Amino acid sequence: MQKRNNRVGGEVDSYCGKCKEETRHVVIAMVEDAPKRVECLSCHAVHNYRPRGSVSTPRRASRAATPRVRKEAGLTEVLDAKNAVDYRPNGKFENGVVVKHKTFGLGKVVNMGTQVMTVAFSDKLRKLFLTP
Repeated sequence: MQKRNNRVGGEVDSYCGKCKEETRHVVIAMVEDAPKRVECLSCHAVHNYRPRGSVSTPRRASRAATPRVRKEAGLTEVLDAKNAVDYRPNGKFENGVVVKHKTFGLGKVVNMGTQVMTVAFSDKLRKLFLTP
C-alpha cells in the first residue's frame, strides 16, 4: 500500500469475500493511519479491510447433526424406478429412500430434517419441503 492511499477516498488492495479474490477497493473509513472499511470496485461490497495475506479466515464449526454437502454434487449411482416413492410434502421418508419427483425425476434422500429433506438428483442436491 502506498503512502498517498492512506486516506479516505484512496485506493488499496484488499481481499473481497464476495469476489473471492484480492481486488482494488476504495477506503471509506480509517482508524488512525490504517484503512478500516473499504468498498470493492468490482462488486461494490462494503466490508472490513483485509490486507494482503489475510485470506485464511476461521470457518464456523458445522453442526454435527447436519452434514454439509456441496449443492453442485449430483447423484452418481443409477436408481431403480420400480422401488421409487412419489414425493408428497406430507409423505413419510427416511435416508436412503429413492424418491420420484414430477419435475426433478428420480433422487435419493441423503438427509432428513423435520421440515426439509435433502435429495440427491442427477444434476444436484435439492431441498424439498415437508409438512407435518
